[in-house]
Amino acid sequence: MDVSVEYRNPPTGDLADMARIIEQAAASQPDGIITTLSDFDVLKGPIMAAVDQGIDVIIMNSGTPAQAAEVGALMYVGQPEYDAGLAAGQRCQTRRCWQLLVRQPLHLFAVLDRAVPRVC
Repeated sequence: MDVSVEYRNPPTGDLADMARIIEQAAASQPDGIITTLSDFDVLKGPIMAAVDQGIDVIIMNSGTPAQAAEVGALMYVGQPEYDAGLAAGQRCQTRRCWQLLVRQPLHLFAVLDRAVPRVC
């Protein structure tokens, strides 16, 4: 395959920077963009603008399949956040751990669904 990939990420996790990165990527007219949808309200505009330009967009791991469809993404790749948190909690329970610390940026609203239920 003759594929070129450019990876961009806001070093601080700032969502405004992420929106700008998506806009900049779209301006370069790539064949596709793969991104998270960690905050629907902040990122939907730049993502929809890229789709409107004919750029294929894939949403990865954050956001929901319904949100990905709403912004016109080609597909969503990820897991249900609640199910992931529940499975982590159940595994923690079988290993008799007392505390589980999950470090995630607070602006990722999916973290609320992924939060491990009180089974530990």
